[in-house]
Parts: sequence; structure tokens; C-alpha cells
Amino acid sequence: MATKKTDAAKKAVKDEVKKTTKAVKETAAKTEKAVKEEAKSTAKAVKETAAKAEKTVKEAAKKTEKKVEKKVEKAVEKAEKKTEKKAAAPKKSAKKSAPQVYFEFAGKQIDPAKVVEDVKAAYVAGGNKESAISSVKVYVKAEDSAAYFVINDKDTGKIVL
Repeated sequence: MATKKTDAAKKAVKDEVKKTTKAVKETAAKTEKAVKEEAKSTAKAVKETAAKAEKTVKEAAKKTEKKVEKKVEKAVEKAEKKTEKKAAAPKKSAKKSAPQVYFEFAGKQIDPAKVVEDVKAAYVAGGNKESAISSVKVYVKAEDSAAYFVINDKDTGKIVL
């Protein structure tokens, strides 16, 4: 008898396990379906929210761009007005004339700037380029009525005053 009871109990347990397994599978399937539907719904909501956010950001960017353009225009106008005021204001020129030096001897008046120009001209006339001149030294000798020169610390010459 114990065998029959044991067999019956085993059968009852197996049947209960089958029912429970079936119920768990059905619940799992329902839960899976509900989760999928919820995921779709959430994805749709996220897309809609993203689209709204994008639209809002674009509108804010346009407003900001307009504000910045207005500020830039005002700054440019202000700068132009300052420039106009500076341009319109008469400038006080405190130009000082460069000192003019002349040498006089034997009834002649010699301008040192003219002597330097003549020295450069004599150097160029000798077949050299004026752009090659980096230094000029001039020595005026009144007794000889001449100016001796050294150009670029190597080329020498003489001009008559």
C-alpha cells in the first residue's frame, strides 16, 4: 500500500510541477510581452522627447544668435563712432624739424646729407648696387676740398666738394 500511496504522491507532485511550470512559462511569456511593449513605448517617448529637445535647442540657438548679432552690431557702431571722433579731432602736431648742419670753409657751404648722397652716387657709378650699402663713413678734409669715404668697411673712395 505504501507503494500505491507513494506512486500517487509522486504523480500528484509531477502533475503539480507540470502545472506550476506551465504557469511560470505563461507568466514569463506575458511578462516578456509586457516588457517588449513597454520598451517600444519608452523608445517612442524618448524619440518624441529628443525631437522636442532638438527643436527647443534650435530655437534657443536662433534667439542667441540674434542677440549676439545685435551686440556685435552695437559694438561695431560704438567703435566706428570712437574712430570718427578720433579722426575728426584736430591733431596737435608737435613736429620738430630735424637739425640742419652745414660746414663752411674757403667760401663754400657744405650740407652733410648732400655729401652722403654724393658718396652713394659715386659708389653706384663705380658699378655697385645701392641696395648693397650697409654702412657709410665719410671723412671731410677741408684743406683738400674733398670727402673720403668707406662703404661696408671695405670699399673706399673720394669725391671733390
